[in-house]
Amino acid sequence: MNPTTMQRLQTEGCSLLMEDLSLKTMFEECFTENDKMKQLAHLKKIAQYMKRPRCAESDMEAAIHCLVKIYQDVEPKSAHRRKIASILQSLPDAFEDLMVEAMSEQLVSYLQMISDVIPSLRRGIEFIAVHLENFPIGEKVILVCVQCVLQFLQRCLRCIIQSSRGSSYAVERSALMYHCLACLKTTMTVLQKCVQAPQTVNEPVLSSSLEDLLKLSNDILSGETFSLDCVSASGLTVALLNKIQLGEEIGLRQLTSHLLLDLADPCQPPGLVTMVIPGSPSWQRLFLLNGILSMYAPTVLAQTMITDDTGDRRPFLTDLAFWEIMKLNSMITSASLSVYASSVLLQWTQVARAAVSVYEECQDSFVGSGAVLQEILSYIWKNWNHTVDVIRYKCRGIFGALLEIHSICKKDTSKKDPFLLDILNRLILYSWHIRSKYGLLTELVKYFRVGRILVLHPTIVRDLMMAMTEQSIAPYSSELLAKLYQQHYVELGADESSWSGTWLRPALEIMQGNDEMKQQARYLTEYFIPAVLKFNPSSLTHVIDAVNSDIPMEDSTKLSMTVTWLKIARAVGVLKSAISTGRSLEADRHLWKGIVPVSVLQQSLSHRASQLSADTLSLICDSSRTTEEFTTDELHLLRSSLPLHMASHVAAERQQRVAAIKKMLFRFRESSKVFEKNRMKAREKDDTNEEESANAKLKAYKDFIDWLLRLLVQGLAPGHSYSRRVTSLMILTTIRMLYKGEPCPVLSYENLLDSRDVPILLQQLSDTFDSNRSMAFDLLRDIKQETLIWEDAASLTSMYDCALRLASSPKPHHCETAAYLLRLLGNQHSPVLPSTPGNEDTIYLILDDLCKALTEQISRGQASLFEAATSGPMYGVLHCIRAMLLDVNPRDIAGQSQYVALFQRIVSLCHEVAGVASPTVCSSSPEGFLPESEQDVPVTDEDVRVSSNSGSLEVFHVTPQMVLVCCWRSMKEVSLTLGHLAMTLPLEGDGQYLLSCRQVKDMGALFLQLLRESKHRGAFELAYTGFEKLCATLWRGVNPSLASLPKQWLDQILSEVTAGTDALCATRRSAGVPFAIQAIVGTEPHVLGRPNFNKTMTTLTQLLYAEDSDGCVRKVHALNILRALYRDSRLGDEVFPFLAEGIQAAITGFASHQWAVRNSSTLLFSALVTRIFGVNREKDELSKKNCMAVREFFSRFPSLLPFLTEQLEKSIQSSNDCSGLLHPSLFPTLIILSHLHPSYQEDDTSPSHTISVIVSLIIRCAGCAVFKTRHMAARAIRAIIPLNDVIAVLVSLVQSLPMSANDSVSQNHVHGTLLMISSIIDGHIMNNGAVVEVTEKFFTEIIPLLQFRLWLASSENKCPTTRSAYLQITNKVVMDKKLLECTSLTTDAATLLVTLQGELMQLVLPGIDQSPSSFQPDHVNLAVVQAVCILRYLSRLITSSQDSGNKCNRVDGQLALGGTAISVTDQLMNLLQSPFYEVRSLALTTILNDAPIFLNAGARNSSERGTSSEEMILQKETIVSELVTMAIGKETNPECLEKVLELLSKGCPPDMITTSLEGDHILSKGRPPDMITTSLEEDHILCREQFVTRLLMLAENNQGRSNLCVSIISLSGIILGDLEGDCLSSLLLPWLKLVQGVSDEDILQRAQVDVCTALCGVLTAVTKKRTNVPVHLYIRLWHLLLQLLLQYPDTIVQEAMECLSGIAAITGMTESGDRFNSMLHPTYVICATVGLFTQILMEIDPPACLSELCSWSSGGLLSKNQEESTANAGKSVESKLFEREESAARVDDDPVIQSALLAIDSIRTGCGIHPELEQSQTGPDCLPIKLSRQLGDEDMPNSQLRATGGNPMELIGLASGLHGNCKSFPVGTETICRQTLKDTACTLYNQYCSHLGVSIQKMPLFTSENAFFETDEFEDNWVKVTRLMACVRHLTDLCKSLQEGPPGFDDNRMNEIQQLIGKKLGKFGPCSSIL
Repeated sequence: MNPTTMQRLQTEGCSLLMEDLSLKTMFEECFTENDKMKQLAHLKKIAQYMKRPRCAESDMEAAIHCLVKIYQDVEPKSAHRRKIASILQSLPDAFEDLMVEAMSEQLVSYLQMISDVIPSLRRGIEFIAVHLENFPIGEKVILVCVQCVLQFLQRCLRCIIQSSRGSSYAVERSALMYHCLACLKTTMTVLQKCVQAPQTVNEPVLSSSLEDLLKLSNDILSGETFSLDCVSASGLTVALLNKIQLGEEIGLRQLTSHLLLDLADPCQPPGLVTMVIPGSPSWQRLFLLNGILSMYAPTVLAQTMITDDTGDRRPFLTDLAFWEIMKLNSMITSASLSVYASSVLLQWTQVARAAVSVYEECQDSFVGSGAVLQEILSYIWKNWNHTVDVIRYKCRGIFGALLEIHSICKKDTSKKDPFLLDILNRLILYSWHIRSKYGLLTELVKYFRVGRILVLHPTIVRDLMMAMTEQSIAPYSSELLAKLYQQHYVELGADESSWSGTWLRPALEIMQGNDEMKQQARYLTEYFIPAVLKFNPSSLTHVIDAVNSDIPMEDSTKLSMTVTWLKIARAVGVLKSAISTGRSLEADRHLWKGIVPVSVLQQSLSHRASQLSADTLSLICDSSRTTEEFTTDELHLLRSSLPLHMASHVAAERQQRVAAIKKMLFRFRESSKVFEKNRMKAREKDDTNEEESANAKLKAYKDFIDWLLRLLVQGLAPGHSYSRRVTSLMILTTIRMLYKGEPCPVLSYENLLDSRDVPILLQQLSDTFDSNRSMAFDLLRDIKQETLIWEDAASLTSMYDCALRLASSPKPHHCETAAYLLRLLGNQHSPVLPSTPGNEDTIYLILDDLCKALTEQISRGQASLFEAATSGPMYGVLHCIRAMLLDVNPRDIAGQSQYVALFQRIVSLCHEVAGVASPTVCSSSPEGFLPESEQDVPVTDEDVRVSSNSGSLEVFHVTPQMVLVCCWRSMKEVSLTLGHLAMTLPLEGDGQYLLSCRQVKDMGALFLQLLRESKHRGAFELAYTGFEKLCATLWRGVNPSLASLPKQWLDQILSEVTAGTDALCATRRSAGVPFAIQAIVGTEPHVLGRPNFNKTMTTLTQLLYAEDSDGCVRKVHALNILRALYRDSRLGDEVFPFLAEGIQAAITGFASHQWAVRNSSTLLFSALVTRIFGVNREKDELSKKNCMAVREFFSRFPSLLPFLTEQLEKSIQSSNDCSGLLHPSLFPTLIILSHLHPSYQEDDTSPSHTISVIVSLIIRCAGCAVFKTRHMAARAIRAIIPLNDVIAVLVSLVQSLPMSANDSVSQNHVHGTLLMISSIIDGHIMNNGAVVEVTEKFFTEIIPLLQFRLWLASSENKCPTTRSAYLQITNKVVMDKKLLECTSLTTDAATLLVTLQGELMQLVLPGIDQSPSSFQPDHVNLAVVQAVCILRYLSRLITSSQDSGNKCNRVDGQLALGGTAISVTDQLMNLLQSPFYEVRSLALTTILNDAPIFLNAGARNSSERGTSSEEMILQKETIVSELVTMAIGKETNPECLEKVLELLSKGCPPDMITTSLEGDHILSKGRPPDMITTSLEEDHILCREQFVTRLLMLAENNQGRSNLCVSIISLSGIILGDLEGDCLSSLLLPWLKLVQGVSDEDILQRAQVDVCTALCGVLTAVTKKRTNVPVHLYIRLWHLLLQLLLQYPDTIVQEAMECLSGIAAITGMTESGDRFNSMLHPTYVICATVGLFTQILMEIDPPACLSELCSWSSGGLLSKNQEESTANAGKSVESKLFEREESAARVDDDPVIQSALLAIDSIRTGCGIHPELEQSQTGPDCLPIKLSRQLGDEDMPNSQLRATGGNPMELIGLASGLHGNCKSFPVGTETICRQTLKDTACTLYNQYCSHLGVSIQKMPLFTSENAFFETDEFEDNWVKVTRLMACVRHLTDLCKSLQEGPPGFDDNRMNEIQQLIGKKLGKFGPCSSIL
């Protein structure tokens, strides 16, 4: 109740008649109260008082009158009205008549005084409606006043109809439709509740009202200006009125006579109006049918018989209504009407279901085999996969109702139902990627036992799980799975083990599968597992038992699956109920939540599998109870794990972790509130123990939050990677979202960040990623100005000047930084600019300054674009203006003159900027455009001097590209700025406006000019964005003159397109013209029916049929515009009726004589294919995921069936008439057909006859002379051939092949036929979903026919192309193992296949033709196919020979199968020595992929039988010898050479390679003498040295081929491991250079593993003989290993840890290698690597070790000059540090730096200087899982954990055993070693201090300007100083520890350095805290 209403009620004295003072006072208090909540409280008190029995009757009557007045005056939907209705309804029944009388009087008077104004009428409609909303007294009131109410509703409808006829713009039309719909719904409610029986209509007034309502409803039903919702409601109203006036039976007959039969009913009462005119539109009849089905009882609809014009009596429901609905469905083309049509059909099925349940006489018409249900099925198969989601859902509902109808009406009570079984089998045949399949199956399985389904289709469970490859499929598959396993659970009863084996075991197998099942595992985790656990919580126990017992899997996989199931169980809240509380547990085991050991969680958190660690984090953080507290163990786990994953480079992983941390922070907030509450209660109760406990918990929380904030701020420090920065900002933003405005005991959001953090956040404003800048800005905006570093006006002014200079910078990221700075300054409460009297708006002043700066830059641009491009590019200032407008609320400034002038100025400036930039972007060649005034100046000499930020002059070399960038970016900002203004500012005609009509029209004219004339894509694409915003605003505007502008612009553009004017760009795909039309019609409101879109499509379609000579340009524009409209996703439903016409136009355009038309037609055709079949969801373009069923396609586009048939006929006729020339429409026609797939649902309505005609036409294309056409025809016939005709077509095709060489058949025809046969076999026989019957017939009928034509594979066939095609067919049929294994062959078929195989190999084995004429493409292809046959045959022979029951015979080293003996070795050698590199590549690939088969052939049998080498299947030494020969120079093809090297390194045993080098001296075979530098009689090691040298030379000559170099690294690494002495030293350095070069490149994951494996192998081998290798080379090996770990941390961890474990065992550093766990996080691995390196090198060369550690700790690991830094350890630090490559700078080397610093400390500790430190460390126990176990154990030394301080790197160091692990000096050499180490440490200290001092001296003063302008320099200096400082500090500690004589270093230098740093940092001084 608003105050005005209450004052009026008080003035009227509603409470004066009350004698009860208390009640009177309550009402008066309610009247005087302004707060709504308090008013409700007063009403509640009044209600309670009125229920008292002693309340006087007069007071009750007065109170009721008062409440009735209030009820009338308050808003209809308000809480006050609902409260008053509740009060009145709760009063005693004695007052009901009084209430009804009072409310009736109020209602009548109120309705009578309402004027004919739409808003007032709408309020009256709502007032009537609220009387009928769960308010029985209100219903009685309406019943009393029904005549008045109906007259009012009639008046409302009439006013709405009259207003709609004059409405012309979208907002008004939309409001009128909304009012009309509300009025119709209210009318129906009144009629249904108050005027239901026909006898109530006898009164003339009421009858007249009903007749008027009927006329008005019929006007809406027949009108074309109303929305479909209104028309649908009017159909319901007409049916209801007819039912009320005539009764159900008579009314139904009357409606049916006019609606369906066009008959006049003689029984029609004289007063009834003919509602539906005969021949009315289909949609009108459809909606009236919907009204009949909705308003009449199902039994009446089923029993009523209608007499048609022939005199036959026909049931209305089945014979009339149903077929009329189906006929109307077939006539509708609009997508929106199709939705309503499907709704009407669904309504019919629901009525039929209700009718057959109670009226058995009609059940005969509804059996499954009847015409009615078959027609419904036909509709479902046509629309079940419709593009409109609503239609698909309706189809599912129709299908469910159909099944229920059939189940009720079927006469056969047996369990088997052929109708349902046939549907089930056919649905299963469809591909699992069809979403609608799952919904239908979900409805269907209700009528089957799941056990029977599993028998019929045993693989359905796994198929459903494997289908979860996409987000769009997973929910549907999960729904079907849920239906199945729930139903199966009920069927099995108590047999849970069988149930879990059926449903849980497949899921576990998929989850532990390879990477190919990664998506399935993900969606199982997201959808399937939560549903299973909710349904059956005990399944978790079965899963845990299965994981830990009988399922074979790796330990890490078990751990991952256990954590995953536990996480999901806890998330869904079933974890406690799932774990048995009675399970026995070891008493000394520290368990988390009593479920899992803490050590397991620590192991999972530190695991290298990121998904496992993320799941574990979610397990800890997530909880169904938000107030659940975090235990000490959990806090320790979080502290140790969070730092490890701050730099994850995968966005999905970051989001998952941030989501878990968000839940953690939420729990922190809520549980801390509980602690605070408990603390206050304990204090009140004086409970000291409880209070201390609460304080301890709060302190632990606060410490953790403080630690987390410091960690996050440190992650923002300069030098960190993007991943770490964005993770830190995301978590800080999450804290901001959760804690802002929320009181929390452990964190105050106001004190979230302090002044030390501000510089770091300010630095993020210059980040290159906008998301980071945005998050940093949001954080800074919430910081108080007192906390910021701008403590005075001078600071603000300085920052403001800096922002303005950044805005004028030519660098785009500078202007984005400037925008955030200006927005930040504009939000400060202290003035940034001196304000003028009366104007203190900071944002306005900033905008004013920006406009001044822009004006200056425009003047500069008008004078010289060259100078503007460098010193005043305009786009930066415009971007800042647009950004500042985001902080302006148009409502607050509407009508203010200063802002009106400002926006007028901004619009004017945008026009001026466009005038400067448009000549460039609108030129015919904008990429090289130069202004005419500056074209005389040579470009190479054009230098522009501009003042820099420091005031000096800088010279810029200007190019046309710089000018173009300046201009198109300026146009971009103009478009976006104007679009923003149009979208946000109020326009003229809408109250107080900020943009006038003139300005809006000028903006539109500018956009149209840009879209017409711009040639630069960036310019007109951004103009489209702004123009789209403008059009969207205008379409929905209330100003008629502005709302009509889009239509005027559209007409203008269409007229120009129709006229073909030269003003439009005919090239560049019509440039911006399609965008202009797309912006207008794409934003047109739906409420208008999109008439302009339909007009546009009609106009453009007409232009497509213009003659080329007359309308080439027009046709090109039309094609390009149509392409844009078809691609627009917003118009997806609207363009559907025009798709068929577009396809026809595009295919017809292929035959145009104009190239431009043909080019545009191809683009349009491509867009249409994408729109119809969807984007490619698989690499295979013709995968079923990218195709559509034949029936579905031609049902949607029936006009395309005759069109495509006609095009095929024309194409074939043209090819025959023109000597084989390709008809233009043939290829696109075949593309369309190839995107189809066979339908499994056929009936009488299927276009089977025409499809067979198309199949025959495609078969005729087999003889086309164009090779590509034959291929396309083969793909098309596979797609379109019906399933039942597969064998018949195959028989026809095979029989058309010649029986011998004497038959005169064209080779083109033979080739095309063979391609078709091959394609059909691939699609219907080799396919996994092939029908068993078809496959069996193929082997019995097709194989014999193929055998009779075996001559096609012999030399009798002189055509190599057809030979290879035939061989491919027989090869895939005869040799394919999967096909033979999955098919149950008869004995005759199996014998036939063996015979065919032998005959085929007799034709192939003689060899490959190597004559000169064979070096042709077709001969090469034949050779490849022959090689494939040979290799498959050899593989089968070898595999069969190794089987125990094989049928192969060995004869003198040969294998015999089927009577043919061959030598495997000879055949492989022939292939490897083939002159065709394709054959060699194929042979090498086969051997490489099947290395266990080929290279291990016969090994087992020969060893068992003791056979000689001549009797073995394969002479492996011969093959390896040939491979070595190929590797050193014989092989010249790079691809084959790469495979040779890969095969030698991976597939061949190392000893066999060595033997080959030693025994055969292979280096001399076939090689020139100059390549052999030694004699053959020298030592074998020298031969291996030559081999490695040759490989390294090969790598040097192929530096650009990274994969080849990787293979060389792997192979040469194997040989290097066997070398010793000088040979090893001389080859190790170039090999390391090669590894370094390859590791710096972007190589594949497999190559990364290969490089690491080779490096680890060499490192292990060198460690064994490290005394023979120079120290600097040994260090270089470790150096490269660390580099690889940094660059590829997620790939090579396992290989690196295995290497470290082996080295540790070799060197005796540990008793076993179990300390190096390959499952650890890469950070642990790096730390362990550094620790092991330190231990080994301290024994070999302590100075070199210390020098290298210092280099690593200061960033030297990623320096450029690695060779120099390792070759000379004592070289000056300046030459080694910070020379980082650009690629290396992206690598986060913090783990190496921290580990190196810890290693330096371990040297100090291990030297025995501080025995107390040695005692406090853990010793050699360094396994991280042991540490994790200690974190939860009671006996863990608290001093250790406290000593780490939660520092993650110290925890890692402790875990890796760095502390205390370095051994003391050897006995007898302590003094010498200590002195050497001391000298080295002092020397390094002095060098690093000197370099640190030099670096600080060179460092500029860090002011805000330097920080923002010189971002890179700022970060580089920061990184240098921080790393050097850390290194110097650790060296200082080491030097102090080693002092036993005179000091060798100056300890005071550190203090001087820190003072110098403080001076240099300036305003950024607080950042030094991070140092």
